[in-house]
Amino acid sequence: SIENQSTFLTRPLSIPFQITDTEGGYMQISVSSSLHSLVSPESIYFTGPNITTDGQVYAIQATSSIPEYITMVIQPNSDEIGSSVITITVDTAQVSFVYSVLSLFSEDDRSVFPGVRGSSVAFGDYDNDGDLDILLTGVTNSIEIAKVYRNTDGIFTEDTNISLPGISNGSVAFGDYDNDNDLDILLAGNGFSKIFKNTDGTFSEDTNINLPGVYESSVAFGDIDNDGDLDILLTGGISAIIRNIDGNFNEATDIQLPNVNESSVAFGDMDNDGDLDIIVTGGSVNQFTSRIYRNTDGLFTEDTEINLYDVAYSSAAFGDIDNDQDLDLIITGYPYTTEIARIYRNINGILIIDNSVNLYGAGAPSSEFGDYDNDGDLDLLISGILESSTYIRLYQNIDDAFNAVANINLPAVNFCSTKFGDYDNDGDLDIFITGASDSGYIAKLYRNNLNIPNTPPTAPGNLNATVSNNNILLSWSASSDAETFSATGLNYNLRIGSTPGACDILSPMSLPLSHGYRLMPARGMIQNLTATINNLSDGTYYWSVQAIDTAFAGSEFSATSSFVIGPTEKHFTFTPPSTNYYMFFYGDVFTINGLSAEPGDEIAVFDQQGTICGHYVLSNADGFVITVYGDDSTSGKDEGATYYEYLIFKIWDASLEIETTLNDSMFIQKSAFGAPQIETIPPQYEGNLEIRGMGIAATNTNLVPELSQIENQHTIIDSSISIPFQLTDTQSGSLQISVSSSLTVLVMPENIYFTGTNITSDGTHYTIHVTASEPENITMIVQPISGQSGESMITITIDNGAIVEKAFAFTVLSPFTENTNITLPGVENSATAFGDYDNDGDLDILIAGSTDNGDIAKVFQNTAGHFTEVTSINLSGVSSGSAIFGDYDNDNDLDILLTGSDLTKLYQNVDGHFTEDLDNSLPELSNSSLALGDYDSDGDLDLFMSGDSFVRISKLYQNTDGIFYTDNTHSLTPVSNSSVEFGDYDCDGDLDLLVSDYSSESTMLYKNINGIYHDEFILSNTAKFGDFDNDNDLDMFMYMTRDDLPAFLYVTDFIYNTEGAYSFGGPFSFNNSIQIYSIAFGDYDNDGDLDMLLTGNIGETATIYRNENGIFQADSNISLIGVKYGTSIFGDYDNDGDLDILLTGQSLSGPIAKVYQNNLNTPNTAPSSPTGLTANVVGYDVHLSWSAASDAETISSSGLNYNLYIGSTPGGTDILSPMALPLSNGYRLLPARGHIQTLTTTIKNLTVGTYYWGVQAIDTAFKGSEFSTGYSFTVMP
Repeated sequence: SIENQSTFLTRPLSIPFQITDTEGGYMQISVSSSLHSLVSPESIYFTGPNITTDGQVYAIQATSSIPEYITMVIQPNSDEIGSSVITITVDTAQVSFVYSVLSLFSEDDRSVFPGVRGSSVAFGDYDNDGDLDILLTGVTNSIEIAKVYRNTDGIFTEDTNISLPGISNGSVAFGDYDNDNDLDILLAGNGFSKIFKNTDGTFSEDTNINLPGVYESSVAFGDIDNDGDLDILLTGGISAIIRNIDGNFNEATDIQLPNVNESSVAFGDMDNDGDLDIIVTGGSVNQFTSRIYRNTDGLFTEDTEINLYDVAYSSAAFGDIDNDQDLDLIITGYPYTTEIARIYRNINGILIIDNSVNLYGAGAPSSEFGDYDNDGDLDLLISGILESSTYIRLYQNIDDAFNAVANINLPAVNFCSTKFGDYDNDGDLDIFITGASDSGYIAKLYRNNLNIPNTPPTAPGNLNATVSNNNILLSWSASSDAETFSATGLNYNLRIGSTPGACDILSPMSLPLSHGYRLMPARGMIQNLTATINNLSDGTYYWSVQAIDTAFAGSEFSATSSFVIGPTEKHFTFTPPSTNYYMFFYGDVFTINGLSAEPGDEIAVFDQQGTICGHYVLSNADGFVITVYGDDSTSGKDEGATYYEYLIFKIWDASLEIETTLNDSMFIQKSAFGAPQIETIPPQYEGNLEIRGMGIAATNTNLVPELSQIENQHTIIDSSISIPFQLTDTQSGSLQISVSSSLTVLVMPENIYFTGTNITSDGTHYTIHVTASEPENITMIVQPISGQSGESMITITIDNGAIVEKAFAFTVLSPFTENTNITLPGVENSATAFGDYDNDGDLDILIAGSTDNGDIAKVFQNTAGHFTEVTSINLSGVSSGSAIFGDYDNDNDLDILLTGSDLTKLYQNVDGHFTEDLDNSLPELSNSSLALGDYDSDGDLDLFMSGDSFVRISKLYQNTDGIFYTDNTHSLTPVSNSSVEFGDYDCDGDLDLLVSDYSSESTMLYKNINGIYHDEFILSNTAKFGDFDNDNDLDMFMYMTRDDLPAFLYVTDFIYNTEGAYSFGGPFSFNNSIQIYSIAFGDYDNDGDLDMLLTGNIGETATIYRNENGIFQADSNISLIGVKYGTSIFGDYDNDGDLDILLTGQSLSGPIAKVYQNNLNTPNTAPSSPTGLTANVVGYDVHLSWSAASDAETISSSGLNYNLYIGSTPGGTDILSPMALPLSNGYRLLPARGHIQTLTTTIKNLTVGTYYWGVQAIDTAFKGSEFSTGYSFTVMP
């Protein structure tokens, strides 16, 4: 017989069956159909090994009593649905069955729901029984409802034990806010917002939680601060983020969002930085909005570079439509008049409208992503109002193009809510549709008839956890999926618990201990292969991860792994004895009371006298090795087991905190300890502890293992180092690894650790399990003793009965050491600069000051990190002045300006040779200072000068075609003995001016308003710009004397910039008997923020202060020679990616000039190139803008700044020189920040013509990105 069959529109169906005949022979097969309009007999085919046909008649040659296997293929007529009786006739025998052709989706009328409008619905398995239930809200028959319907074998009935307040035009969400792995409910609308706690499938309001009341609302759960619990995004007359702190919710008043209703909100990690960003759409008074807010450390800022249609009565959803592992966006709604539906593609974190996708617009809509056809990409369902009519469309995603699917048989609705979910657990997404249809209010289920199988993804592997204080970075390897073409189309979901298998720290909203069934049909919130959880308490945590495909099917969870926050304690206390007698017990199964042991469980081995002689803490479920120590009779101590002694095993169940002593014991044979051969002990302990394949791994019959060469290594004080190497042995087995150090005051053997796939340890001794002739990859981690430097010989010993050793020199350096191979003239009252004057890709040195032989100014050329004086460059010597590099003539090489000693000289660079520019006449100065900056925004460097020229002066000089003209439009206070600096402190796109006067102990901050400077006054001796907190504006470090304090007591302070207003950040620790002379900022440790180097005036000092989260502390591991009356500057002279130091001034031993090499070797990658370049020409001015770059070391892109080039030809720099190499890798000729703090700048007073431009990003270590793709603009007459 053949069971009744079904297929869907146009889809052929194959039906296998058998024929058996007792006589055998030749038989004809014919077929009929009762409904030819659905399927005609000519569209039915038979295939099989013994089937023949002439194209019309089928026959089979059967063998007596042997079944013949036949397949019937039925092709229905296109665009027809219905049922037909198919009859097969073989000779005189017949069989019939009903063949049905279904639409793609058909209504499941077994479940009855009240029709609703103004609805919000959610699928979720609230009772944890493995199928999706339904939460339904809206208005029906003028009554507002909120009901839960329980799913039993695909049929839904109202759970009348659950009482919820009704809402309409509101929003609902399932989510596990209390991390007990059942779904709680959030209801918002009708003037309230409430959370209902799920306790064993019943719901009660959590009256301890007070949320703001809302109307016409939208809500979403998401963990904005990566602390493992769900926060809330809530709109409806307001917009608020409600933070969850241990189950208590408080509004985040530090986050400002536009107040909207008729809204839609969603969480998603749009920029793939590991935290959830948000989209907010909706209407407020006379204004519609659609905004993306980026999450930076739990704070949200609007991404003004992303332009979206502003909509209300809207729907927005994130989804990765092109499977490239970033989130794209669908927005539907009303932008004031006509309905729209727009897809925005994510290109490097920027959402760009895709005009190639044509979708019907929708107002009062619902839009949902889901893979209904199980082909591994997201399809799209949109419903709502289009041109005053209701409609619904299902769009199939085929190669990233969305095509409307015909004949879907779904009702059109508006003021609606639709959801994808596999309610019947048949592996494809069904649809629940609610809203106002043309026939009234509805709420109906539609079953997916495709019956295309969807297999869940494979479980992720290679779990790794990196602990940093109370934060954890988790990572894993990618899963795979049969239907998802690329693994980048998958996303991920975590579970974290305080005990094995628990999820009380982070609920996965899945069933991790079964097959990973997802309680909610939704994507995982983790787009990539890492996740960070913050602010965990001390303790041991157990975690696993699952993958989720485009049809929201979850993989099984990975094997459980664990990590420890804070100090760890073991149940059994064991200190390995100093004995050479030991053996190994190893096994591949460790069970406790019949259950697999979990990481953290312990095995301890005791001898008959109760002395512990072996201990092992399980780190994974893949097996174990116990090192059991034997008693050394020569020591006179009972240090372990002896021959002919029984061993007692005890186990500790860490999760249950139960210690068990096993009933069985093990007899140690005479030759066990130190035996030169392998001995096997039969499997024992079939009760509580089960050990398989035990053996003694002590032998000298093996060949000597081969250990790879290890080069000499170095690190810096207090920094560990990881050293990879390989071990290969000719035989399989277990080898012991030990290590020694020749200088234990530098590094102790106890502080050397080994890790690897097959490495095990009892906490003191390491064992590796090798496979014959296969290299084992091992990593040795060496942690030097705190505060120590020097060199030790480290020796690794491998023992398999034969001994092999490998030694190398391990050197611990100070973070900075003087490069004694570099000789520079000692100077005081000095001025120095790094700059690549010869454009060869490394930093040269300009040095000026007073020596024992008079004043000098010299250039030293850098050749592969060695400096030699360029004697062909003749500069006038100066001291107590300024020496700077800068490209004042826009030919993209560095010119030189010198002042001091009653001189001012300007030297023009022509192909690396300097000649004095006699066309410029500048005042001769002493006690002087210079700064170059384009204060009038015309594309060339202007000049500020201060100092003594018979009288004190402070003057600005405007650059016009390389000639400096005095600009007398400014009222500037004359100063000398000063420091000067340009910087855009108010982020308005032009350069302000900071002038510090040592003589008057004051600092003037001049604000640039349309090219005219207006003063703002700050009491201080010395001040310097720097963005300490990476918030995209310039803060200041200030130093002052205090008349109300004892003599020679000085005060330092950080002054923080908040939207152009300065406020004191509080003093920091500094030797207040020393007056500051020089301040330098730079990121010497490549952690993405500015550190500080200070030198003295009264009293010799040179101290580096490290910036740790905005707090500056002296780095006690760095020893620099103290100086006064000198300068200190940062620059990467050896091109190894970290900032070195040039230090000059008067030391206790006389004038010096020394280069200190940075030994940190912390890699610094260049920022990404800016993108999204635009130019807006207004008259003869151009407003340039671009999107933010990103940087691996700089946590926030707001910590970056920018640098432009503009040329009159492609690649040219004759209009605005970048002082970088734009046509190569963007190498910076000067180690300095860019003068552009924001993502826009204006260049003024251009002449008519076409201009070509590009932009680069600069990080806190002054490393420049490659320049962006070149763009052009035209200034018209």
